[in-house]
Amino acid sequence: EESTLADLSGFVAYCDPLQTPPVLAAAMVQSVLLKAETERARLLFEAVFVRSRKAQAMVVAGRIPVDFLSSVKMHRVASVVLRRLLARYESLSRADLCHLLDNVLLEDFREEKHCHDLVLNNALVQDITVYCRVSTRSVAQATSDSDAVLQGTSQDTDLLRLRKVGERLFAAVFVLHGGFLPNEEETCPRRGEHWQVAECPWDSGDLDLPLLQHVPLTEDALHLSRRVLLRGLFRRQHADVENDVPTIVRLWALGRWGSCRDAALISEAFSFLCICWRSQRAKKALAVGLEPDIDNCHWIQDEESLFRMFADLQFWRLQLKELLTPWAPPQL
Repeated sequence: EESTLADLSGFVAYCDPLQTPPVLAAAMVQSVLLKAETERARLLFEAVFVRSRKAQAMVVAGRIPVDFLSSVKMHRVASVVLRRLLARYESLSRADLCHLLDNVLLEDFREEKHCHDLVLNNALVQDITVYCRVSTRSVAQATSDSDAVLQGTSQDTDLLRLRKVGERLFAAVFVLHGGFLPNEEETCPRRGEHWQVAECPWDSGDLDLPLLQHVPLTEDALHLSRRVLLRGLFRRQHADVENDVPTIVRLWALGRWGSCRDAALISEAFSFLCICWRSQRAKKALAVGLEPDIDNCHWIQDEESLFRMFADLQFWRLQLKELLTPWAPPQL
């Protein structure tokens, strides 16, 4: 079959792409590729792409290089083909998926309006973002250790690259997908059995809170980031998982609370810290009661850390009645 296609390349010079039947035109593109005449094949592809469904299908099937899509990115159908390619993300090699996301989607297509509408705004992108995060957990430590890349296998390197590309994709679509939060949040999300139900990737653990460090520094993104952070912190507090003060301090910084002016978010954050303060005082009283001679050093450090978190908030934006609580540092 390939030899027959290769022989067909000799007729390309005598055919008008606009007059050639779509299926034959697609075969002509492949025939020129078999002769390693890449640039000639690209020009022919550009001429027949829009009207040749066969050529479009051959891109999805991998018989025409995906990079050829970049030269026809101005056409809406190019985004349709790109979305069909992305739908195969689980079956693609890591290298191919990284190239498709990093170079084709986020570099070449990102600024096209039809890409925004048909690809970036599609639920498929959320699935891919989760896939990139979950499938690369084994190299999570390497993201903060440059030597790990050199010492690891080629498979580790591919995983690490996929993780970084996933982080870039996450940052690009975070606001577009509403922070990956549920479409309709409950009016009072800390009551009832809400915590037992995973309503979004943050609840299930598929997306982890440290991922918020990659959120763009825009007002919309930071607002969503703080909502995600508070949701995660309250869930941990309710389940008493990763609820120690040092962990809370590390995650708290992701909210960049010093620049938050949203009274509703500040109120919710203040409420969370009050619960932390009350819990901390109760644990300290219990520990001292059981062991009067216990060293208070780490209790003091934790209280200082909580106080600094309180101080991050522009709490003067709150109503006075919200501040009338015994579970906040009196110095405030």
